Amino acid sequence: FAVVPTGPRIPRQVFLGGRLERLDGLAGCSSWATPPEDADPAFRGAAWGVNRPLKYRARVDPGSSHLVILGLCEPYKTQPGLRTLVFRVEGSGDAIADPVRDGKTNIPYVYRFAACDIDNNGWLDIEVHASMSSPDPNVILNAIWMLANDTAIDDDAVIRGGLTAGA
Repeated sequence: FAVVPTGPRIPRQVFLGGRLERLDGLAGCSSWATPPEDADPAFRGAAWGVNRPLKYRARVDPGSSHLVILGLCEPYKTQPGLRTLVFRVEGSGDAIADPVRDGKTNIPYVYRFAACDIDNNGWLDIEVHASMSSPDPNVILNAIWMLANDTAIDDDAVIRGGLTAGA
């Protein structure tokens, strides 16, 4: 005999009353990193994709533009180049990210994207892939912020949690 699942292989996860969905994966950890005490607590936890990308989608008004900020904090890799990522945010160009870009672990970094729902479907796609040159195919993401596209931000303020309440 064979036991065959009747539902989807990996259920989607829904957050914030349906405004954010994680597709194709469940792995993560609430105590992943140990950022400095003055860092936003969002950097402590992480979602990770084990040999697969992380894929999210956020509910937005069709065709709308937003400022998306992605946060990383790497506790395990001890030098740059050991886990390189490709951030792909709808309506914005891809960006290469290294969570140990300064050669230090547990340091939060943020990356900004001028995002737009270019396919007008009411969802903004946010993905993290391993770069083709990364020796580690596993990807991480500690935090996602989505703000009005005209929001003036300071990266240090985001890292310290100054914009979390308004996101």
